[in-house]
Amino acid sequence: MLKRIVVLASILLLMCTQTAFTASAGVWRSWELTPEHFSESSYNPDGKGPVKFDGTIGWTEGPYGSSLSFDGDSFLVLYSGASSGLDLPKDAITVEAWARTDSWQSWQGIANFVQDNGTYERGFFLGFMNYEIYAGIATKSDTGKDPYLEYVRAHTAYELSRWYHIAFSYDGASMKLYVDGELVDESSAVSGPIAYPENASLVLGSYLDDDEKQPLKGAIREVRIYPSALAADEIKASIPGLIETGEASFEGIVRVIIVLSDGRTMTGLITQVLGSDLMIILEEGAAPKRVPFSDIVAILPLAVK
Repeated sequence: MLKRIVVLASILLLMCTQTAFTASAGVWRSWELTPEHFSESSYNPDGKGPVKFDGTIGWTEGPYGSSLSFDGDSFLVLYSGASSGLDLPKDAITVEAWARTDSWQSWQGIANFVQDNGTYERGFFLGFMNYEIYAGIATKSDTGKDPYLEYVRAHTAYELSRWYHIAFSYDGASMKLYVDGELVDESSAVSGPIAYPENASLVLGSYLDDDEKQPLKGAIREVRIYPSALAADEIKASIPGLIETGEASFEGIVRVIIVLSDGRTMTGLITQVLGSDLMIILEEGAAPKRVPFSDIVAILPLAVK
């Protein structure tokens, strides 16, 4: 038993030094939509000045804690104006998000900087379209043709209220779409530098251009943009990891008693390590509970029932 406690404690010590949402190197910008980054309806994630959330603030509890809810009418405009003032990635890009939709509305944006007005198509889009996960980009190919939005899609209908990790990459010659770490579609129909609109809005939680507005009804936990096309292993590495019960290093032990600093105890199954917190399913049948490591005095392993 002592050996098992040491093994589990060592693993937890190593894991709690890592961030559950591990960003790959070279992230251009990231937006974490959690309560600590909001003051009433103002959002200020990076000290560059607050932006106002267009709608009523609401929160959704999920496996990753509290995430910003979108009611099908609200959205968050991070920037509006000339693309030259935003310094978006020019030759390659990855747009990554943790999001869900609660609606069968056929067109809902997660993150985009886009104009699709008649024959004028520019920018990028990530979201839900035609009941699937979609992503698209316009590029300046050397064919002399006007840029147009080319899309990749999941080829299967999404599930309502299910959290998805979505990553869309473009490397200058091809684009790829990953859902929960798996490659679901790719295309080499576009090439060259990214063709951005002269003016547009960088938006989370809606498709928004001069002619259309298609808000999300669901929730977003985090969005990241990289100035490069992440490799498949980098995308998988950024997904919050579950603790697998079959891992040999655990010797089959994830059922534990947790002793808290206030003297209380709780018994249940460890499901995830989220940064400095531990997720545990209590045996009393309650919802998964998020427990800060700072509140934990001891973790005592038990045999799995």
